[in-house]
Formats: sequence, structure tokens, C-alpha cells
Amino acid sequence: MARKSKATKYNILIVCEGTNTEPNYFRGIREAIQSDTSKPIDFYIEISPKPPLDKEDTNTSEKPVSEHKSKRKKRKLRTTKTNTLIDVPKIEAKYKAVPVRYVREAQKGLEDGIYDEVWAVFDQDGHPKHKEAFDLAKAIIEGKKVNIALSSISFENWILLHFEANKTEFLKSECKENKKTLKCGTGLHPNDCYSRKCVIGYLRTLNYLPEYTKGATMNIYPLIAKNTKKAFENAAWLRYQIKSEKPIYELNPYTNMDILVKRLLQIDEEIIWLDFGENIEVEGIEVRLEKESEDLVKVFFENQSDRTVIIGSDVFSVNIEGENYDLDSERLMIDVGEKADLTLDISEYKQETNGSIGLVLKVKYRILISINPPVKP
Repeated sequence: MARKSKATKYNILIVCEGTNTEPNYFRGIREAIQSDTSKPIDFYIEISPKPPLDKEDTNTSEKPVSEHKSKRKKRKLRTTKTNTLIDVPKIEAKYKAVPVRYVREAQKGLEDGIYDEVWAVFDQDGHPKHKEAFDLAKAIIEGKKVNIALSSISFENWILLHFEANKTEFLKSECKENKKTLKCGTGLHPNDCYSRKCVIGYLRTLNYLPEYTKGATMNIYPLIAKNTKKAFENAAWLRYQIKSEKPIYELNPYTNMDILVKRLLQIDEEIIWLDFGENIEVEGIEVRLEKESEDLVKVFFENQSDRTVIIGSDVFSVNIEGENYDLDSERLMIDVGEKADLTLDISEYKQETNGSIGLVLKVKYRILISINPPVKP
């Protein structure tokens, strides 16, 4: 049985660009969190606009203050003396342009002292003022600033990563003609791009989500939740693949939606992708993986911290396709400034995966290298 929300210590606001897909996705996450009795929950998630399927607020007698912002349920908050979540005032004229308005609405939540953490969720598709939105998000309000979760072209870039690692530069979210969708991937229209141009057409063409429609009121999260860990890996992989000096709002493809989702699911893990031969420093331990042969991978450690480091199963494990395996080898003690190495035999895993092999250090860090990158052309 889902737990009833009580007075909360920490309140998170998520301002979404979309009115259906994104709000319902985060609604699904919120419901999953509230239903999971294995983890304590000490924060409340408010979604704007309110998801169409959300039954929290049944009083429709009053008109929302703004078109984008709907009324919120009364709830006891640490930061207010009353029991009412205050509606955000109308957005000032100079902030009306998309996506600036989403950042500004999130800022209002900070200015009112209602929210402890705020996020603006939007994409690149057709919006001219991304730089202005990112510049506005840098403003410090009550010691905090707006976080931005961005997906290039559309939110569906994030959905696609639940199924595969993909760095296709899609041109649009969905192909349309005279403002009507062509339903690419179904073969119902002669101009069907069959995934060559639009990401939603790709989802349909590969039968990942054959019934998916942009803007539908369906709750997408339960349909893809089982692949969330895979999406975390693929999102980190994508950012590694497209490293650039350009601002992130000029990149295609790109998403950092995984950072927000991990925050909501209370997953404290950083996923780091490398190529063989690259070094990474993790809490004073420099790590490098080298491919010795088709079946052997050698891991090199160098202790650059000011303390002796012991590498054992409590600190270090092998990760194959998201599953952790403890090492059978003896614990390694590495003095300050010293080096050590060990060899991994991956032959038994190669037939089981086309994806990744890596390391888990101190639970918090996962270092991954592709064996056979699952990338579509």
C-alpha cells in the first residue's frame, strides 16, 4: 500500500515544458517512490504543470494563476507558517519566451521560500533562447539556483536510452505535415521517415514503444522503469562520446536527465566511462584499464592520496552489464605513492554481453568500458 505523504522536511519542484509526457513520467516516479517501503522518503515532489492523471487536487472551482501553473494541494511545509502551497505568480513579460519561462517559474519557487530544490525540464526543439535560460539559471536565490535537466531535440532522447546506447543526431521529435503527425514507423504515411529523422519514429520502428504518441496522457514511467539503470549507463556513455567545448544546449544528441532521475530515486552513484588506456582519479586512487588480450583486462591502481589504501571486495568489484561481482583475488594494500595491478579474465562474460565491463569503487563510483558498444549506426 502506498504511504500517505506527511509533513515533509524537503520539497522539490520540477517545472516541465511538456503538459503530458514529462509531468506523467515524473508522476510515475513519485508514485514508485511513495510505494517503495524499503527506502525512507523525506522529501515531497511537486510537478508543474500538474500531470493530467494526477488526482491530488480535485477542486477545480478556481482558475489557476497562470496557464502553465496549476493549483497545488494543501500540504504542511517546514518553510511556511500556513498549510498552503502558494501558487506561483504570473511570469513577468520579459521572461515569457521559452525556455526562459520555465527557469523563471522554478526561481519563483525559491523566492517564495516554498521549495528547497528546483528543476526546469525542457529540450532544444525549436527554442531560440537557450543561452538566456541557462544564464538566468545561474542566479543565486536564497543560496540556491535552478537546476536544468535538458534533452536535445526532445524528452524522447532520454526514453530511447532506456533501450540502447544511441548517438544519432535526430532532427526532430516527430515528423509532421500541416501540424499533424505522420506517425513515423507505422508505414501509414508515404512520407514516413522510418526513424531517419525523428526519435519517436525510431522508437516505433524498432518496436521499443510501438504505441507511443507524443503528448499522450499515458504514464510512460511504468513501461520503461525496469530499464532505468541501463538508461543511466547510456546517458553517461553518450556524454562521454560527444565531449565538446560547446554549451550543452548546442549539442545533439545530449541529455542529463539521468542526474535528476537518480536524485529522485535516491541513487548516489557516479557512472564514469573510459576507453582502454585512459586514467581516472577517484578519491585519490588513479585507475587505468588496459586490454591485455581478447580475454584479459589489466587494472592498474596508483595511490595518490595521503593514506594507505586497501583494495578489496568491500571497495572494489567487477561490473558486467550493470551487475556487480566480487573479485576472488586477494586484497591489495597500496601505500602512499605506490602502484598495484590485477588481471581480470572476461572470457566467461563475453558471450553474455554486447555491452560493458567495468569496476565499482566504494559503491559510489562505477567505471565502465565498452566491450562491444551497442550502438546503432
